[in-house]
Amino acid sequence: MKKLKKKFIIIVCVMVFLAISVKILLLFDSGVFFRIPEFQGDIFLTGDAANEYGGSIVKVKEGVVTSLYDKDLFYYVEANKTADKLLLVKSISSPKEADYAIYEYDISSDSMTPLIRCFGTGHYYCTISFHCVRYVPESNKISYLWKDELHIFDLETKEDEIEAYIDEFSFYSWAKDGNSFLCSLGDGKIYSYDMESGGFIYLFDGERPEYSVDNNSIAYLKGSWTLVVRNMTDGSEISRKYMQPANNYRFSPDNNNIIFCVTVNGPIMVGTYEKIVVWDIKRDRVRKLVHDAFNSIGVDWK
Repeated sequence: MKKLKKKFIIIVCVMVFLAISVKILLLFDSGVFFRIPEFQGDIFLTGDAANEYGGSIVKVKEGVVTSLYDKDLFYYVEANKTADKLLLVKSISSPKEADYAIYEYDISSDSMTPLIRCFGTGHYYCTISFHCVRYVPESNKISYLWKDELHIFDLETKEDEIEAYIDEFSFYSWAKDGNSFLCSLGDGKIYSYDMESGGFIYLFDGERPEYSVDNNSIAYLKGSWTLVVRNMTDGSEISRKYMQPANNYRFSPDNNNIIFCVTVNGPIMVGTYEKIVVWDIKRDRVRKLVHDAFNSIGVDWK
């Protein structure tokens, strides 16, 4: 009996030691933002990654993390061109299904404005995901997906119009002049949609396209697992393959880096988790920025 009790105590001590060791590793693995002040622009985080730094919306600038807002939980963030306003998506519980709401947050005035409520049933059936609410460049409008309908919402007049029909699970990305956007139609191909003609132009095979800031490159997924950056000037490509699809990828303001989320397998006592990394596409080097034992990460870079 004493031997069994001794073995039990040893097993418990080992498990506690492993748990503490994993926790220490996770702590060392997070907070890396403080060691990379050379990145330009502002990085915005929402979801569990933001909670790790004490807020529901945080900004990272030159390695310094600032909590902008500490109420609610937002699953998505998109900054405007001047990085002083943010589009956010929040889940709202309802008796039947999850509803979603789109908000705009003004950083300087610390004010949150509700824009659109998307109901799970009834008039709206909105498949708000982590990548479908965007500012329309060179305008006072935003865009979002409702089922397979891409809507344009005027922030001033509150008019809401259907512009096009695309894959409801697709990324879409506006050209910097706001006259066209990249998208997928669920057929494994990437298209450019022209706002004036209302037509789709096939570009190349792939999914979930995202323009660089200067529009000279496009990031996209090839075969679901490989993140590719194509130079649209000379057609050259660089790629990174992961065990899970990369999510929420955004180019840096200087077009030299891409920030994105990817799910990886952690230690046995942690399981899978989602981490945020930056890929230096000029030197083909990846650096981990923050590692989160949960999911629900919204990220943008302006």
